[in-house]
Amino acid sequence: MGCVTSFLILAHVLSPLSGVLYARDWNLTLLLHGTAEFTEENGRFEKGKRYAFNMFSRDENLKEIIEDVALYLGDLGWNEIDVKKTGKVASDAEITKPLLQQAFNYAKENRFSVITYQDPVDEEF
Repeated sequence: MGCVTSFLILAHVLSPLSGVLYARDWNLTLLLHGTAEFTEENGRFEKGKRYAFNMFSRDENLKEIIEDVALYLGDLGWNEIDVKKTGKVASDAEITKPLLQQAFNYAKENRFSVITYQDPVDEEF
C-alpha cells in the first residue's frame, strides 16, 4: 500500500475537486472523480461492487479521451464507469497528500494513473 504500481494506486483519502469540464492549458493535468464496477476476481476488490476512484490524465480534454479512459479502466477490470466530477491541477504543489502527488507525477509521465478506495460505495448505476 502506498506505492505506485503500473496503473493502480490504492488510497483512503481523496482530495476535493472543482467542477471544471476540462483543462485548457496543456501543462495542466485533468482530474476525474467517479465510480466504477469491478468485474474481475482478484481478492483485492469484490466482483460486481462499485468503488470510488480518482484518475489523473495528462490529456486536457475529457471529450477527446473518454473512450481511452474507458479502455484504460476496462483493461484494469473496471466497467460501468460514472465520471461525476472533473477538475484540473497545474502542479503537484497544489496537492497536499503524498500519494496523490505520486499519482499526479505518474500520469504526467505515463498519460494516466488511477486511485481507488478499498471499500465499495453504496450506489446503483
